[in-house]
Amino acid sequence: MLCEKCGKNQATSYIETIINGDKKVYHLCASCAQEVMGKDFFTSPFSLGGFLSGMLGDGPAISQGSTLQGRSAVKCPLCGSTLDDIRKAGRAGCASCYETFFDTFSAAAKRIHGSASHTGRRPSRIEISPKRRIKELEKQLSEAVVAQEYEKAATIRDEIRALKGEEGQK
Repeated sequence: MLCEKCGKNQATSYIETIINGDKKVYHLCASCAQEVMGKDFFTSPFSLGGFLSGMLGDGPAISQGSTLQGRSAVKCPLCGSTLDDIRKAGRAGCASCYETFFDTFSAAAKRIHGSASHTGRRPSRIEISPKRRIKELEKQLSEAVVAQEYEKAATIRDEIRALKGEEGQK
């Protein structure tokens, strides 16, 4: 099959795009695919470290006004890793790195997952922190009020008050 863009070379790349639910498939030769996707996309094989470094600001996903500028000089107090070291390795040096570079990691998590905090299912054996439980209950409370389920809302309100009372005692 010939390249759909230039019509001269043999198509070696298959590129599929989905934009607003509209799916398009392109069969392109290597040079046209490189032109369409950008030179950096094809320079090295995919690696998790490369993907993470792109998400942490080494790639085009970060704009000039990003919070990452100036963060490269900051070092983790425990292991001495810098943000550049973490980008190159594709992983944090130690647990303290997550605290030191929290704003960077949370921004990357938000770009990848749409949220900086976990919103999915969790194992039943893991307890939810009182603050998080209160936040979930407040969301349920507002949903119950909108749905005009006032008895359910009152029960949730009482549970929130109880949790806030426990939290104040700690």
